[in-house]
Amino acid sequence: MSNQWKTIGGFVLGATAGVIAGLLTAPSSGRATRKMIADRTESIKNDLTSSLEETAQTTKEKYNDRVENYAVNGKSLLESVKESMKLS
Repeated sequence: MSNQWKTIGGFVLGATAGVIAGLLTAPSSGRATRKMIADRTESIKNDLTSSLEETAQTTKEKYNDRVENYAVNGKSLLESVKESMKLS
């Protein structure tokens, strides 16, 4: 598993533990507790979405860099082969 996925998993686990701890230690009315759960869930969702978007962007950039690198190397190799064939 990559470090990014471990980080995301740790974040989700920590956020979940925080929500549970908050619920157990803060006596509130049912309505207030439901609002708190909804607010924290929305916050976690936003953080996770942001993290996933960053990971997707990084992955896309790395992919594009590799494709470009392969294209440049492939053209160079093709030119070398053409030159070798001319000399033969």
